Amino acid sequence: MRSRFAPGRRSAGPVGVIDIGSNSIRLVVYAGDERAPHPIFNEKVLCGLGRGLERSNRLNDEGVALALANLSRFSSLSSAMGVKQLRVVGTAAVRDAEDGKAFVAERIELAKKGQPFWQDYKFMDPETKTVLPKEMYCVPLKDVIVCGGVYKA
Repeated sequence: MRSRFAPGRRSAGPVGVIDIGSNSIRLVVYAGDERAPHPIFNEKVLCGLGRGLERSNRLNDEGVALALANLSRFSSLSSAMGVKQLRVVGTAAVRDAEDGKAFVAERIELAKKGQPFWQDYKFMDPETKTVLPKEMYCVPLKDVIVCGGVYKA
């Protein structure tokens, strides 16, 4: 069987993968030959999405807040590095939690409409370290959703 990859063929540009795990999220950006890409960026943030999952069957509120902040940052980093393809993979905590699918799907579905939108969520206040309600305004662009949030009064 002939490979669809030609030896030494360069990819169209950097490719990124975001792995949303039970304890961390990670962005890895690869470049180089399609058959043997090499990582040019690799960052992990410990979020603890799955903390308490066995008791509550829900994602951890503080972990969700930390993950959302860093997913937004990972999106910005990917754009700045010229990533041409960005794939997001959710592991056990996201798959198993009763609210896990909504965690990912909600923003994607809203963005597919191609219109700016508002969304409520929870976020850890960096000063008080408490989880507070926020709302964000999001604008879908080509392959990225750009959002900015404010704490609710």
